Amino acid sequence: MEELTVAARFESAGDVRKMSVGGAPGAPLVLREEIEGPSVRVAHGADRALLDVRVPASCTGRLLAALGELFGARSLAEFARDEGNDILDLMDLCDREGIPYDFGFIDSNEDAALRRADL
Repeated sequence: MEELTVAARFESAGDVRKMSVGGAPGAPLVLREEIEGPSVRVAHGADRALLDVRVPASCTGRLLAALGELFGARSLAEFARDEGNDILDLMDLCDREGIPYDFGFIDSNEDAALRRADL
């Protein structure tokens, strides 16, 4: 498993959301969102959920340019530190720009989903 760095931690209305980023040279760029609290129980019927987006290293330049253009962020970590942004915003951006990505989800009930993009 790759090394991720916690970029931000947000608390609101009993929910806790932690945003982590990572990516070594030549490896996919990763954004991980870990959420827990009442919103997760309502949305997923679980206490916690972990979501990952992985963008191939070959698309890093395109992703960073798009993050700057749409969100004013110079890095994925800067994007993640803005409480108004979440992993769905990154997925929407990638879809809009035609940037491939893998998406993974698992919750504390061990329900899981994976959408591969042939990285």
